This record gives sequence, structure tokens and C-alpha cells, in this order.
Amino acid sequence: VKDLSKLEYLVVNGAECEPYITSDTRTMLDDGEAVIGGILLVMKYLNVKKTVIGIENNKPECVRHLRELADGHEGIEIKLLPAVDVKAVQKKADELAKELRVTDNAIQEANWITELK
Repeated sequence: VKDLSKLEYLVVNGAECEPYITSDTRTMLDDGEAVIGGILLVMKYLNVKKTVIGIENNKPECVRHLRELADGHEGIEIKLLPAVDVKAVQKKADELAKELRVTDNAIQEANWITELK
């Protein structure tokens, strides 16, 4: 955004990118006051009225803790995000890609056989 006065929302990503990495979780639990304090500073200096913090729905302790800390601070909202197992999604994507390659090879083979006749 070139014109900071047009900012409407601050979005804070509290979702982990890997299932066994817990740095976001630990930060929210151990340093939640600093997280909320930093959000409040950014909101003030960028004149943003609304902040949304996204936290995975399998982290109820983080949700509860940040909601307690954000209580009384206008404009901060905690949103639950679906927890996604990235490795499982990648495995399924790889399986689908393999199926598509097999199908594509079968189609190409059928085309070559047809052309040779």
C-alpha cells in the first residue's frame, strides 16, 4: 500500500506453517503481552482501527490467552482458522499429480498407437 492512510486492517498471522513447529504458539503464550502491545503500537502509528489475529482452531490456549489480553482494547479481534496438516495436503497433491501423469501417459500412448495404424 503506497498510501498508508487507506489501510483498514492489520492482519496478524498466528497460524503455524508446519504441524510440529510451535514458535508462534510459544510466543503467544509466553509473550502475549508483547504481541498485543506491538499490535496496539502499529494500530496507533498507522492509524488502523481494526486488527484481526488469526489463530488455528487447535490452539485453544492461545485463543483464550490472547482474548483475555485483548479484552478492553477496541478493534482487536481473534479469528479461528482451520488447522491444516501441510504434509498431508502435500502428500495428496503428489498422489493426484502422479495419477494425472499416468492418465496423460495413457492418453499419449493411445494417440501414438492410433497414429501408427
